[in-house]
Amino acid sequence: MYFYRRTFFILENMGIMKIIARYEWRLLGRSQIFWFVGCISFISVILLHFFFQSNFVFESPWPLVGLPCAVPFLCAYFLNFAQLFFVLFVTGNFWYDDRRVDSTSVLLVRPEGNGEYVLGKLLGTLGRVVCFDGIVLLMAILIHVFASSAPFDLYYYFLITLQDF
Repeated sequence: MYFYRRTFFILENMGIMKIIARYEWRLLGRSQIFWFVGCISFISVILLHFFFQSNFVFESPWPLVGLPCAVPFLCAYFLNFAQLFFVLFVTGNFWYDDRRVDSTSVLLVRPEGNGEYVLGKLLGTLGRVVCFDGIVLLMAILIHVFASSAPFDLYYYFLITLQDF
């Protein structure tokens, strides 16, 4: 019975969680660390695709382009490695921002609990990271279609996105 009441309470405060998520979305959009790590990760993933799986630099080895799922698999592999740096820097940034008193203190005087606050921050951060993943996946599709000799099948990209989440 307690779990049911607590779940209903969280669902009741979904509007507050949306406000916190939107605030976190905007805050991450203004963060220089997030953009720096995002650009470095984006450039490194795209360069790895160009070097390993495109025909621009040199002819790709057969195991890297032989199957239609090779390019999406390596995209997910590189992207998960890049997300490791996102987790490190964004988590460190959360810890630093929550330690000092700034504009976040305005949100903390609202009537939400710790659970709603953490879930709102999680949803805002997850939204930014999902947008980044979508952009990298779109670039991988473009490299796969226009610059690689690997056969293309869109089904594997949908399957890989399920693996990322």
